[in-house]
Amino acid sequence: MRTSDEIKAEIEGKFGFFPPFFEPALDTPQVLENLWQQTLSAYVNNPLPSLFKEKLFAYLSRYCSVPYCIVCHSCALRPLGMTAKELLKLLETPPPTGNRESEIENTEESTELLQSEQSLYDYAILIFLKPESAAAYRNQLRQLLGSTNYAHLVAFLGYIKMCHQWVESYPELSYQADLRAESHLTALLEEEPDLVDFFADYNEKIQQEKHRRENLLAAQILELQQVQQALLESEQRFRATFEQAAVGISHVGIDGRWLRVNQKLCEIVGYTREELLELTFQDITYPDDLEADLALVDRLLAGEIETYSMEKRYICKDGSTVWINLTVSLRRGLGTGSWGQGTGDKGLGKSLSNHQFPIPNPQSPIPFPTPEYFICVIEDISDRIQAEQELRESKGQLQAIYDGIVDGLLITDRETTKFLRANAAICNMLGYSESELLSMSVKDIHPPDQLDVIWEKLREKEKETIRHSKNIPCLRKDGSRFFADIGSKVIIYNQIPYNIAFFRDITDRKAAEEQLRQRAEELAIANSHLEQFAYIASHDLQEPLRMVASYTQLLARRYKGKLDDDADDFISYAVEGANRMQQLIKDLLAFYQVGHRAETFEAVNCEKVLLLAIANLTAAIAESGAVVTHNPLPVVLGNAAGLTQLLQNLISNAIKFSQQSPRIHIEARLGDKEWVFSVRDNGIGIDPQYAARIFVIFGRLHTKSDYPGNGIGLAICQKIVNRHQGKIWVESELGKGSTFYFTLPIIN
Repeated sequence: MRTSDEIKAEIEGKFGFFPPFFEPALDTPQVLENLWQQTLSAYVNNPLPSLFKEKLFAYLSRYCSVPYCIVCHSCALRPLGMTAKELLKLLETPPPTGNRESEIENTEESTELLQSEQSLYDYAILIFLKPESAAAYRNQLRQLLGSTNYAHLVAFLGYIKMCHQWVESYPELSYQADLRAESHLTALLEEEPDLVDFFADYNEKIQQEKHRRENLLAAQILELQQVQQALLESEQRFRATFEQAAVGISHVGIDGRWLRVNQKLCEIVGYTREELLELTFQDITYPDDLEADLALVDRLLAGEIETYSMEKRYICKDGSTVWINLTVSLRRGLGTGSWGQGTGDKGLGKSLSNHQFPIPNPQSPIPFPTPEYFICVIEDISDRIQAEQELRESKGQLQAIYDGIVDGLLITDRETTKFLRANAAICNMLGYSESELLSMSVKDIHPPDQLDVIWEKLREKEKETIRHSKNIPCLRKDGSRFFADIGSKVIIYNQIPYNIAFFRDITDRKAAEEQLRQRAEELAIANSHLEQFAYIASHDLQEPLRMVASYTQLLARRYKGKLDDDADDFISYAVEGANRMQQLIKDLLAFYQVGHRAETFEAVNCEKVLLLAIANLTAAIAESGAVVTHNPLPVVLGNAAGLTQLLQNLISNAIKFSQQSPRIHIEARLGDKEWVFSVRDNGIGIDPQYAARIFVIFGRLHTKSDYPGNGIGLAICQKIVNRHQGKIWVESELGKGSTFYFTLPIIN
């Protein structure tokens, strides 16, 4: 290590004198060495022009509280050709104000600005005073001066800063003057007397500048605090909006990764915030929707669109899908960059990885808007999609019903009566296509000669909510006519009234009605003939039979035993046959009269009816030894004569088909809508397979020799019950008796 004397000798050799600037370091060789080496590298040997260096040193020395630097370097300018007046102007040039700083910061085309020496001083002051926030100024200077000269300037500014700190640490240097001051100060002061006042008031100027800087700093701090407070409040509002929004909100990186997500988005897809931040939007996008999404992302990055919206599906954590409406915009920031550099990131798939956009390039002077992240708004539209799906299905179902309705359907404008819709059935019914019908109105599908009558019929139904008009003549496309029943109703949709009308083609029904009328006429004729036959059977036919029977009986009484045995048998057969024929005619007449004679239906006391039937069978009951019992019987709606015959036939039947003392019991129970009567006996019973056959006229299960009769009694019973809107049936087993049931209506 060199001694102080050695270093001092080198300094004196360089300058021709030993500047007082170095004297405080003489006692410390190492400090002196460092001070001298910095002076050599940053000042003496710095390749920047000497005049520029001295002017900048003198200009920046206004920020040093010790006058040593400003005096020495001001004096150093005189031998470099600078006049005293020019020096005073330089020293009194005001530093850049806040507006000037803003102007420099916002300057995009800085070449002209930096070509002026004053601008270099302005940049130098800003870098000198604000090294921690002078990145923009540094970049501007670097682009203008080039990296080498910029490095020399920065080194020189650092040296000036070190000199100020050094002399301020040794204020006694204020009263020292080196050879430069001794040689040139007096001449400068004589040349420009105002310099005397400038140096005389130097301390005051320093204080003023200090106060100005302190005030400016305080104002900047206050402004910064206000900006920070506003930023904090804005951030709080943003965060509250972001987190409490009713829709999902997210920031997504250019590579597709979730950067920030709100709680609503987490709820929509079922992931926690931490889980989502580990994924990309591609990971949860339904595969079929990804290509369309990436195509829009590509257009957004290319600047073709500023935002886009689409409906797509996300795959939730539980594997289910959710429909969302996605709105995306791109956040761009200003940075320097160059075109033709791809991201090289495969995160957005093939489409995005091939996309070219500027990325920050600190070596480029050109500012470009560079993509930072996507802003996404995600709305859960599952309910709406479901509702739309249900609506589509409902419309489809309604259309299917509309097209499948057998009846014709027309919707008309209530004011103009023009057709607005027509289904397939009405098209087939009228022979027109739907398009043809939609160019027509009500008057076009009815016979012109019938329109007045039709309108009158429709007006008669005007006040009814649902109007039914029958037998309305209609006109087909081919000119043929048919009749239809029309039901119509006024409907209101969007405050506009429409008529909806249903047409039922009654051509087949009218044909059936005509056929029925003809059958009714034929039946009336047949009934007339049947009545004539009944009259004949009851009078003309029975009279000869009575004569045959009477004379045959007379022969039997008069000649029995007087002829041979065969003659007696023949006479007996003739008498028996005549009686049977007479009884058959009576039974047929009774069967016919059920339903043809005038019948009155009224309240009938079944107790009285039963007693009358029993009275009519007194002889048969006595002869057979039958016992007839019953529970209390109700009052029903019916015909007394018919019910008497009904009970009489059933009791008679029970007596006839019994091999022991008949036991017959009658009772009734109340059903849901009718009385259910039962007639139970202990007779021979019926095989269940013949239960229906016994109610057929002439339906017999036994020979007449075993059990006499014509097989008409139960058929009459069924006809009587049918006339009372009831039904009759039997439950029985062979050899175990029978129970006949029939129903009669309840009196309301």
